[in-house]
Formats: sequence, C-alpha cells, structure tokens
Amino acid sequence: MKKNSLLCFIIMPFFALAQTNLTVTNSNALNVLKGIYDPNVYNPVSASKLPGDIIQGIKDDMNQDSIKKYWSKLGSFYNRSSGNQLASSTQGITATFNWVSSKFKEFSSANSDRLVVSDFTFDQTFCSAAHHKETFAVLPGNSLSDNSVLLFVAHADSRNSSSCPIASSSAKGMEDNATGVSLVMELARVMSQFSYNQTIVFLVTTGEEQGLYGSTAFATYLHNNNIPVKAVINNDIVGSLYCILPTNPVGCSVNNSTDSTTVRLFSGGGINSSSKAWARYIKLEYHENLQYLLAVPSTINIMTNIDRDARSGDHVPFYNLGAMAARLCSFNEPGDGYGAGREHLSADSGGVDTNIIPDGIIDSFFVSFTFLKRNAQVNANAVAMAAIAPMTPTYTITNIGNNNLRVVVNTQTGYPAYRLGVRTTSYDFDSVYTFTRLTDTLHMPVSGNLNYYVSAASRNTSQVESLFGNEITLSGTTTALAVDLTQFSANLVNANDVLVQWRVANTSLADKYVVERSDDAMHFSAIGYVVATSTYLYSFHDVYPLTGNSYYRLRMVKTDHYDFSPTVRIGTLATNQTQVIPSPAHDYIMLKTKVSNKPAVVTDMQGRSVMNFIVNNGLRVDIANIPPGLYLLRINNGEAIKFMKN
Repeated sequence: MKKNSLLCFIIMPFFALAQTNLTVTNSNALNVLKGIYDPNVYNPVSASKLPGDIIQGIKDDMNQDSIKKYWSKLGSFYNRSSGNQLASSTQGITATFNWVSSKFKEFSSANSDRLVVSDFTFDQTFCSAAHHKETFAVLPGNSLSDNSVLLFVAHADSRNSSSCPIASSSAKGMEDNATGVSLVMELARVMSQFSYNQTIVFLVTTGEEQGLYGSTAFATYLHNNNIPVKAVINNDIVGSLYCILPTNPVGCSVNNSTDSTTVRLFSGGGINSSSKAWARYIKLEYHENLQYLLAVPSTINIMTNIDRDARSGDHVPFYNLGAMAARLCSFNEPGDGYGAGREHLSADSGGVDTNIIPDGIIDSFFVSFTFLKRNAQVNANAVAMAAIAPMTPTYTITNIGNNNLRVVVNTQTGYPAYRLGVRTTSYDFDSVYTFTRLTDTLHMPVSGNLNYYVSAASRNTSQVESLFGNEITLSGTTTALAVDLTQFSANLVNANDVLVQWRVANTSLADKYVVERSDDAMHFSAIGYVVATSTYLYSFHDVYPLTGNSYYRLRMVKTDHYDFSPTVRIGTLATNQTQVIPSPAHDYIMLKTKVSNKPAVVTDMQGRSVMNFIVNNGLRVDIANIPPGLYLLRINNGEAIKFMKN
C-alpha cells in the first residue's frame, strides 16, 4: 500500500508523462473496452441477467476455500516486487501475473469463454526495471447503449522494509496485498456466470508500492483512448484480522484487537462529490440486497478522506482522472507501513506455525477468509447493480417550506419509481425514500435550520436503482412542534407484542402520534397511530413485531406540521424458521429461510389465496399488485408467518 497520498496528487501528471508504450496486448480485449464487439458472442442465453439470480449467486457462490487457495498460491511466489522479474514459473512478479492470467482463462473456459483476458504493458523505470506488465480480464456487457466500464482493482506487487527488495529476500505481502488479489480473482470466477448491461474489468496491477505506477498507467490508457470509467472499487488489505499499533489514522486503536466484520470505505472529494455518492451506493445496495440474507453481515463505514493519513491506493489515479472511485480496507490494519507491525516487512507472511515441532505450515492465520468472502460480496453486489442499473435521472429539488420538498424528475424516460437519498451531518444517508410520480412532494424529518443534502435515483421494474445524481444542498426551514416529549420507550412484552410508550408534558401541541417502525433505522413505515387527547401518557402495541432488531419513532402531527421523536431500538426473538422482510412492505418481500424448494401460499386474513410460489432463501417476491393489508405466508402447509403490505 503506497505511502504519501499527498505526494501522489502532486506528481501523478509527471508519472503519466514518464510512462510510455502503454499497450493492451490482446486486441479483442481492447475492442471490448472500446465497445467494438457483438454482445451476443459473450452473453449466451444461459447467462442470467436477472437481479434476483445475480444476488443469489453472489450470496451462494462466493467460496472462502477458493479465496484461501488463491491467497496461499500468491504466497508461494515468495517475492512479488515489481522489479523481481525472474525468468521463473514459480518465483517473482512475472510468474505471479502469468498465474493470475491462467486462472482468469480457466474461469473463462468454465463460463462459455466470456472473460477476455489480456496483459497490459508499459515502460517506466522503477525497481531497476524499465518494462512492466500486469493482467486483467474483461467481462463484456450485453448492451452497447452505455460503453462506460466498471473496474475492480487490486495490486499484486509486494515489498518489505525496502521498497524494491532483492529477489533473495522474502516479501510475500500476504495481507498487503494477496488479500485484495485473491478477492478480485474470486469476483472474476463468480461474476462471469452472469450477464450485465455494462462491461466489467478485473484488474491486477503492479508498481503500487513504488508510486501507484500500474494503476496510473491503466487509468491514463483508458483516458487517452476515450474509454469512459463509470466506477472503480480498489481492494487493498481487505482481510486483516488483527490491529497492530501504530496505524495510520483513521483506523483501529486497540492493539491486538480482532475484527472480521467491519470494513472501511474510502473515497475522494468534498461533501457533494460523485465518489462519496458511489460509496453511499455501495453501502445502500449491500444493505438492501444482501445484508439480511447473510448469517454474519458486514459493517461498512464510509470514511471522510480518500485514504488513511499520508497513505494512498490504486483508486486514486482513477479519481484524479474524474472517475467515481472508492477503496475497501479492513478496519484492523497490521501496522503503519513504516516499520511497525507486519505491513511492508518480511513479517507479512500470512500467519504462524504454532506446532511445538514446526512443520513449516501456517496453522494460525492473520487473515480471515470468511472476511474476504464477505468483502467480495460487498464488491460484487455494488458493481453488479451498477452494471444493470437504469439511467440516472435529471431533476430539480426545491424546499417549498416547512421542509416540504418539491421533486421534479426531468428525465423523459419514465420509470415506475424513484429514490430520494437524504443526508444531514454525515457522509452516509440518513434516509432513503421511494416515490412514484415525476412531480412529488416529500417531507424531510430534519429539525430546525440544519442543512441537508438530497439526491435522486431511478428505479426500474426489477427494483434496481441507478446511481444517484448530483447532490443538492438545501436549508431546513421547519418550525418544530415543540412537543415536550419526556419519555419514549419500546419494550418486548412477549414474542408477539412490543409495547411502545411515551409521555408528554403538554397535551395541546399535537393532533395525533403516528408510530413508525424500521428494520435498519433508515427506512421507516407507519404501523399505526394514536389520537392525541388530554392525557399525558400514551401506549401502542405492535402485535406483529419484526424478527431481530427493530427501530421505533413517533411522528408527532399538528395540522400540516410534524416532528419526530428520538429513535429507540429493540431486539425480538425469532419465532419462525423463516423471516419475511421488510414488514410492512410495499413493492416486494424477501425471504430469509433454511427451507428450500418448498411450495408457499400467501392468503389474506379470510383465508383466500392471493399468490403461490416455490420458496428459496433470498427469494424476492413481487407484492405490488396485492391490496394493502395483513397477510399470512405458509410454507409447505406449516406455521403461518404474518406480514403487512402498506
């Protein structure tokens, strides 16, 4: 992982000038990058392009054992320094790229030769070598309507205490960055089973440790050849378990602590930058498509900076040339790259042999392969959805008073729905709303005169949203109701009853109290209301609680004004083998279940059947055409599971 992020910004144009003879060695790969190909050649009917199939494949097919095998093999090359270009099939950076290329070709052969594999070469003198190569695989899109490409990136080169270690010294680079390369290889294997509207590139680079040279060369080549880049995800140190202090801020702070679920998501630009919007999209798509399907989900932290202090990575050259670019990095990091811990040292060997009589085999790993699998799923889901997404709309958004926003979608191509993302004090979305009219009025739950930032996306019939458009900054102008809420709580009475209670100090400041519920503290739905009276204490029973965590809040309404209470969280116990989420639902439900290939029926409360289907985990069921109300889902004539459609 490259040091000195600031230095990279200053001298990158010089790097670009110093690099010559930038070449894609496979003309077929170059033609695909330029959009000069027949999509039908690379997209057989057997390659599904359905969002549900893609999401299910990302969930089920990512394999931690495969990732571990790639990772272990990368360690066998001993020293992957950019200058270690030995004429060897088993040692050095040249042998590494030859092997990665052979694996890409193997994945392609297993999937109707859909991956087009090529080397990329350039001339620049560093590490005593003047000529360098790296490798990539291209998965051609099924449409030529948008020729922009999406990229996964990871650097294969390694180093130790020397930035250009000699061939005889160990520089295995197992955390930095065999983790990222093994993840990108698994992405190529799994994602090449499916078809996407846009072309996806799996790029493994060289020269990262000396100055982002390989990614700079490739980004420059695309730019110079007018090949537009839609978005980039760089993977660098993405499987590390242990925090070894000191590290570069912002990162872990507890020495020897472990973490295999939290990943940092870095991106460049200010509060309204497109790269920050890409980071939010990565997190939103993971949350809405995968998080609830996984036994152990990931936590994604959107970071303020483009990278850690005084550090940089292979996403930066793409960002500098105008692309949306982000970088995943483990929350825990094994040192600071300046001699502490394992990073940039021979100690980055992947683990230790703990046998009393050492056998030379690692049996205690510094890397989590389940963590790498989870991060691969984060990557794949974001790029897959972006690659099949509808067009981003153009729009105007104005504040028409009391935080009522008038949203006018100007795009001529109509979609069945649109999303509105809202932020206030962080880089993450506070809320995401769905609306269906080209001109609509929405109310934002923002108190006082706090600024908020809004952007919109299109949503197609498959419920895939586009990337969000330009973010607009607005000022809040609401006048708070000043309801003196002295108590608000939610407590589990039993498995089928959550008691929501609140107390007010003034009985005349609200007409009614709407109880809203969410499974993520972001997307709230009304589940009932209580009319305000002269009493000070109110209660509401949620008799159809969600399984797992639920969040509750009050919308306190007075005529055409309203304000929100604080949000409280409660955990409920699973009473069924199957979960239906979300509930209340509007357009669709998703099933989290251990049941497979069993018949299911949905009935109304009078026992009338409204739909039938075959159940599988992660199944998305369209309920847009059934009336609002309470429904029962029975699988194989088993226990009824209640859910609400609003």
